[in-house]
Amino acid sequence: MNLEKTNFTAQARVHCIPAAKALSILDKEYSIVIMDPPYPDTSIGEVVEQLASSKLINQDSLVVVTHSSRFPLKTNYGVLTQFKERRHGDSTITIYRKEILK
Repeated sequence: MNLEKTNFTAQARVHCIPAAKALSILDKEYSIVIMDPPYPDTSIGEVVEQLASSKLINQDSLVVVTHSSRFPLKTNYGVLTQFKERRHGDSTITIYRKEILK
């Protein structure tokens, strides 16, 4: 519905599946990956690590992870480096991008 309102239906896809499963079945690169796992899920760091080494992200990709502030994520996962982090009470939004090699 939001994609229709913003006229992005042709450019975006919503996959309502566990992130670990998405890593095994999706096969194209994405500009933005948004992950909103259940807050008690402490394995999200492992999934971000797998995503970092997957073919789903490229040099321009952003990975946005919403998670509990009680379970902080690392600043680096493979080639993904934390770009921004915003905390709102028990919610944290951490944004990663692929490290640019010079």
